[in-house]
Amino acid sequence: MKPKIFDVVIAGGGLVGACLAKSLCTLGLNTALLDRKKFTATTDPTEIQARVSAINLASVNILKNLQIWPRLLPQRCFPFRQIHTWDSAGTGRVEFDAASIGQDCLGYIIENNHLLKAIFQSLQEHDNFTDLSPCHAESFQFNESLTTVQTSQGPVCAKLLVAADGQHSQIRQWAGISVKTLALNHHALVSNITTEYSHGDIARQRFLAQGPLAFLPLGPQQCSIVWSTTPTEAEKLLALNATEFHQTLAEASEGCLGHIKHSSARYSFPLASQYALVYVNPRLALVGDAAHTIHPLAGQGANLGLLDVACLTEILRQARLQQRDIGDYSVLRKYARWRSGDNFVMLKLMHNFKQMFTSQIKIIQQVRNLGFSCAHHSPLLKQFFIRQAVGFRGEQPPLAHYPDLSQSA
Repeated sequence: MKPKIFDVVIAGGGLVGACLAKSLCTLGLNTALLDRKKFTATTDPTEIQARVSAINLASVNILKNLQIWPRLLPQRCFPFRQIHTWDSAGTGRVEFDAASIGQDCLGYIIENNHLLKAIFQSLQEHDNFTDLSPCHAESFQFNESLTTVQTSQGPVCAKLLVAADGQHSQIRQWAGISVKTLALNHHALVSNITTEYSHGDIARQRFLAQGPLAFLPLGPQQCSIVWSTTPTEAEKLLALNATEFHQTLAEASEGCLGHIKHSSARYSFPLASQYALVYVNPRLALVGDAAHTIHPLAGQGANLGLLDVACLTEILRQARLQQRDIGDYSVLRKYARWRSGDNFVMLKLMHNFKQMFTSQIKIIQQVRNLGFSCAHHSPLLKQFFIRQAVGFRGEQPPLAHYPDLSQSA
């Protein structure tokens, strides 16, 4: 069978892979996407799903510049305008406000499925997009000009293969790229809850002895909770009946939103913190969880992946303008240099926060409470942390800017 030839083949049809496909199609690249499952929209208009992402302002700009944002239903994008964080082992707390950086909000909580639905709807506008799903890669090999991917539907060729196939990336393993893992011993328990009081567009996070508990704003009196804790504790929380769970959750959050009136089904999954030792090989690039996964305590996982998309897009845009081969190693390593440092710093920062805030050593507890107080009373520190949280740090790719720069060829 004669293989189909594309500019780029993306393995992995999750948020990062699908968004990259949209971005590259906008550049005019002939792009194919393959995933074991074909995406089907399952968003129930009457029920908010438990799997959500915190999308910061840099990511909002990316979605706006790619014309994905207008496809999202406003009633399914929940803004948070403040962040309140406090420590259970002391009085330390810090509060951040969007108004302090001249913004209306700090970000949005959006259901993963709703966001994917908007991306795939947008992809249908492009004649240069091919969805090969359901399909999976079985092997790949490359030569000086092309990568050939053997798939369950036959061979396909591309100038560039992008691995967006998650933290257990098969493409990364076949390429012989090693990962460094930082032990977390944490599971995340997620559920949607209805509370006695309104959240007031405030994202709340309390650091408990076994891990952070986050309340992320949804509807007027609804929140998505992400409770990071030990596997044993997560199992216990899953086993509680609704009444027991509501009481445990209210106590763990110090009743900050009153009684818990209702909760959806609970789900738990293991958390990982790892990074690939290299991001690129000739004709291969890693993005998203295939390159890095971090603890969710700051909600940065999806945002780091979307910045990968924006940076890789800019590198390939420049290569095309210079009439260079988009799969050439000298082109791709610019992407690796751009993203690997920022991702590693964020990964280590989140890992160290997790270690520090689960420590039971008194002196460490005292130091972190002092740190909270210093940050809360220092406008300069607040500015620094807010800008980190909303994604306005370092050299920003054009897609992450506002207004729209994505159309500049």
